[in-house]
Amino acid sequence: MSQFSIRAVIARTFNMIGRSFTSVGVLIIGTQVVMAAIQFAIVRPLMVDAVSGQASPAGLFLSPGYWIGSAAGLVIFNFLIAGATHGYLVAGDNRRPELGDCLRAGFVNTLPVFGLTVLWILGVWLGFILLVVPGLILMTMWSLCIPVLVSGEAGVMGSFGRSRALTKGARLKIFALLLLLMVIYYALTAMMMGSVFTASGPGNVAGAMTAAMAPAILAGSLIVATVFMFLLPALLAATYIEAVHVQFGSRDGSVAEVFS
Repeated sequence: MSQFSIRAVIARTFNMIGRSFTSVGVLIIGTQVVMAAIQFAIVRPLMVDAVSGQASPAGLFLSPGYWIGSAAGLVIFNFLIAGATHGYLVAGDNRRPELGDCLRAGFVNTLPVFGLTVLWILGVWLGFILLVVPGLILMTMWSLCIPVLVSGEAGVMGSFGRSRALTKGARLKIFALLLLLMVIYYALTAMMMGSVFTASGPGNVAGAMTAAMAPAILAGSLIVATVFMFLLPALLAATYIEAVHVQFGSRDGSVAEVFS
């Protein structure tokens, strides 16, 4: 049996991103543009009014527009994760994914991915309540749930067991990969927030909130989110392929073999 390789996962991640840029890349950029339009047209005006005092902060959460925008963003996020993961899995098989296939996979898997994500968050959140370490363990064990689900190897509930089996023996390395991704994301986010507080001045909370709503800051946040959306599903798909390769030598191993 070969050993799980962090280097192979990182190399495959960027290879898949490059191979699928005309399909997955278009999907990611397109959906992020839609998300930006929702932010600027619906959410930002409501938050600006709340920060400026033209509307009460409580009114923000009572506004139908806020909840419509939030719901739309949630649907788009799950659609994007499903479609991008499918495209990256195809690219991981040394084929070029088609945009139409990614869109279809996104539509078909939006609801299952949403249900899986809710269960995943609840489980990991409960683990974090139990002194943090169990949450980190569950997060790593279940890190491959979405690629398993989108690949069609298991349903929503079965994806948890399949992910647990695939990560066995490589969880410390997988945790290191997840940690690296989080460091990249939070470093980019910290740079954005640093520019917000620099522009508003120290201790000026209201000014910081106003600055955070500036078009330039929102555009920067969109860029950070776009980079993250390129990396997250690609890294998870690459990790999934590497884990299957380590156990079976290919993606042809059956689910029964994993649990035997």
